[in-house]
Order: sequence, then C-alpha cells, then structure tokens
Amino acid sequence: MHHDRAIRVFDAVVAATALVVLAPLLAAIAAAIRLESPGPVFFRQARLGRHGHVFRIWKFRTMVDGAERIGPGLIVSERDERITRVGRWLRDWSLDELPQLINVLRGEMSLVGPRPAVVAYRDRFDARQRRRLDVPPGITGLAQVSGRNALSWEEKIEYDLAYVERRSLGLNLRILARTFPVLITREGLYGPPENFSMLTGNRPRTTRADAASRDPGLGAAKPRTFIVGAGGHGRVILDVLRAAGLADGVCFVDDEPSRWGTEVDGAAVAGPRSVLRHGDRVYLGVGDNIARWRLAHDLAARGCRFPTLVSPTATVSPRARIDDGAVVLHRAVVQAGARIERFAVINTGAIVEHDGIVREAAQLAPGVSTGGNVTIGRGALVGIGAAVNRGVAVGAWSLISPGMSVIHDVPEGVVYKVDARDVVVEVNRRLGELDPTGADARGADGTASATATASATATATASTAAASGAGRAGDDAAHAVEAVASLHSAPLS
Repeated sequence: MHHDRAIRVFDAVVAATALVVLAPLLAAIAAAIRLESPGPVFFRQARLGRHGHVFRIWKFRTMVDGAERIGPGLIVSERDERITRVGRWLRDWSLDELPQLINVLRGEMSLVGPRPAVVAYRDRFDARQRRRLDVPPGITGLAQVSGRNALSWEEKIEYDLAYVERRSLGLNLRILARTFPVLITREGLYGPPENFSMLTGNRPRTTRADAASRDPGLGAAKPRTFIVGAGGHGRVILDVLRAAGLADGVCFVDDEPSRWGTEVDGAAVAGPRSVLRHGDRVYLGVGDNIARWRLAHDLAARGCRFPTLVSPTATVSPRARIDDGAVVLHRAVVQAGARIERFAVINTGAIVEHDGIVREAAQLAPGVSTGGNVTIGRGALVGIGAAVNRGVAVGAWSLISPGMSVIHDVPEGVVYKVDARDVVVEVNRRLGELDPTGADARGADGTASATATASATATATASTAAASGAGRAGDDAAHAVEAVASLHSAPLS
C-alpha cells in the first residue's frame, strides 16, 4: 500500500510536468500527422487496466487509417507498408507513446508496469498469468528494457510477473533509467512474426472459410472466434470488433441455412452454431435477452469462451467492472463503481451512472439513462430512450417500454408501459426462474407456459381495471401479452 501511494504521487507529478514541458512537441507531432495522411491524430483502443478494468489507451496514429483491417492485422513488421513516414519516425523513437501520459495522469496507467493488453486477450491468461493485472499497466516496463519485441510472448509474461512480485518506487526508477538507452539504441523495436502469434492470434493468411473450419489443435495460434447470429445485432458486434482492431479472422455462425457459405458485411457465415467447439471465443449477436441467456448457457456447457467487448468510443470508468461476455457499444457511458454482469448489453449511447448494476443478460436499449445506484435485474429490458431514476430497482425479466420514466421500483416479470390515457399498465408475467434449457419453472415448454401464464394474468389485470372504473382499454392488456409472448418466440440466432 505504501509503495502504491508513493508510485502514484510520483507518476502524477512526472506526467503533469512532462505534458506541460512537451506541449510544443506534442502539438508539432499532431500537426505533422494531420498534414501527412487522412484520419485522426490519435489512435485509441480499449485495453485492460489494473484488476481487469477497461480503459482507452492514447497513442499517436503511426499507420494509415484502418490499418488493423489491412494485411497482417495487428502484426507490425519493420518494413510494414501501412506505417506512414511520420509514423515511422515516431515509432523509431517511441514518441507515439507520449499521449499515454494522459492515461498516467488519470490514474489508468503508471509510468512503469506491464504493457496494457487488448481486452480480448483477457481469457488467454491462465490463473498465474492474470497476476500481471494486479498492478497498473505501464508506458515502459521490465520486459521493455529486457528485450522488448525480441522476447517471445511467454518471456514477456515472465518478466511482467517478476516485476509484479518486486514492484516498488526504487525498481520503477531503475527501469526508467534503463529505458532511455533502449530508446536511443532502438533495441528490440521490431521482433520476428512468431513472437506476436500468441499475442495477436494472427494466422497465416487463409480464406475466411478456411479460418472458420481450421482445427485449433493442428497449429492454429489462437482459439477460433465467432459471432453467433448474423442479424442486426451481430452486425453491430462486428462493427465494434473492427473499430477495436479485433475482427481479423472473425466469422458468423447462424442457424438460417440460406446464409451458410455467404458473407455478411464482409465476414463469412461458417454454418450453424453446431460448428462451435470447446475453446472457441464467442460473441453473442443476439438481441433478445431470453434467447441470448439460454444460448450463453448452452455454449458455456460446450466449453466456449465469452470475451468482454467494449467499443473504443465508449467511456468506461477504470473503477467500473465489465464481466466476461458483456457488451458495451458505441458512445455508451459506464461510470465509477458500476458493474455490467455477463451477457448484459449496454447499447449505443446508453448511460449507467455510478454504482449501478446491470445484471446477467439484461439490456439497456439505445439512449437509456439510469441514475446512480440503479439495479437492472437479470434479463430485464429497458426500452429506447427510457430513464430510470436514482436508486430504483427494475425486477428480473421485466420490460420497460420505450420512453418511460421509471421513478419507483418495478416488480419482477412485468411489462411496464403507459396506455393512450397516460395510465401505467403493469402486466405480471410470473415467469419465475427460467432454466437454461428454455423451460420456465413450471412448464415443460417455455414458450407455451409463459404465454399461457401471461394471458391469464393479463385477463385478471383487465378485469381489475374495469371493476375499478379506471377506464383502461382491454386491448392495452392484450398488447402487453403480445410483448411478453414475443420475448419467448424469438429464434436463438
């Protein structure tokens, strides 16, 4: 703890001072990048911080815009044609890393530590290797002054773990002192391609169909990666993967036979989800919460893995927690203390305020706003543009209609809407606990049982409304029943 405080104070003072002193150089570099090639000045990408928290790293762009989708993907060689002239000069002297002083000042990084890994690599670490996430990532580190990219992936991990065990301000100062000679000599700036295979997962260039069918036990450098579902939500997932530089070799699987062997937005559809095997990395491109939840449990039983996916344009606090299989899409905001559980979806522009919890398989539709300390129950869906007030709890498997303003707790398993007379309608679905096989707690067939229960409950609701003289139209309850039934009738992919 003492070392942490001392290192943090040192980092903040040095980063703030360096940003002020180097401001003219930073401005000149930004202007040179802007003048030489089209595209943004900065390259930003989601990375793993301390304890696996996700943040966005800052670097000067050194390659043509969209380079991660061209040629060898994330592998960069000394004569890589994607590197711009200004970018090559920046790389030679490691000046492209200077914007990470912003990350250091914000507490997301340290001056010294293991280099921050891309979010998708989290599930490639075993229990021992995950210890490299016990400390903040750094601009330089023990591995960087001990060979840099001339080291293999495994050797870098061992240096990182050795640093974690001995971390102190004194060690950091010694590593910083050794960094400058390495920069001047440019030692280990580029390594052989095989040193990047475990890190990037790139394979020899093949067709997408070959990549989809290749056996990872016969020499593939990484588990196969798929998006389950080639519909709208799956295509959004693909766009986010491309924006994050993680789409190389990604294929769709979909149970619609007419899509097999075709391409969707440039990615191959390899076949039905039955082609998935133990160890495959899977992103769930299924918008329906119940279908996504059942599918996740089915694929988990096969041994599939579910990486976290965070858009580079999302804003995620380093003090937020994003669980495996969760998805945070473009321009979404996840504030400090918030937790997004597995298989949950935070859609475009949605906001999860401080200390909020979005439970397993729940979903915030585009433009949803939640106040601080809000809890969205498992499998619940909050519709487009809805707002949930501070401290409110939305029950499991409930549905909040678009545009609603929720100011009090919502029970489990209800459709929460407003009819034409601005009267709140709550239709109790009484789903109980769904099991992963698709049946609810009381029925052998989940769809039939849930629909029958909803119909009976809606009838009771409509009768109660008529008896109370509220003037609530009977078809409001019927519409609510249709909404409930639609959640159970959607296909799994």
